[in-house]
Amino acid sequence: MLGSLLREHFVEAFENLAFMKALVSHMSEEPHEKWPSIDAVVEEFRAIVSQLSKPQMRKRLIVRKRRSVLKNTSCLLFRCVPLQTTGDEDAPDCT
Repeated sequence: MLGSLLREHFVEAFENLAFMKALVSHMSEEPHEKWPSIDAVVEEFRAIVSQLSKPQMRKRLIVRKRRSVLKNTSCLLFRCVPLQTTGDEDAPDCT
């Protein structure tokens, strides 16, 4: 559960947290009996962080830019598909 939360809200949300992928993956393995104990997670996290440089540790989080499926669909439907016209209006330009 904690692994899924970290993946969804941090690793997938920010570009510069890739160093956490392996740990988060390990924390969210199926079946849940494979999940490490919190002590093992803390130990692994400390080992990962100890390998990062000070500038890496001080970097601001960079939000990953991603478009939702709904936004892409609405863009496609409302901007690029010509609407039925009565003959007076021009069809939208999709270029």
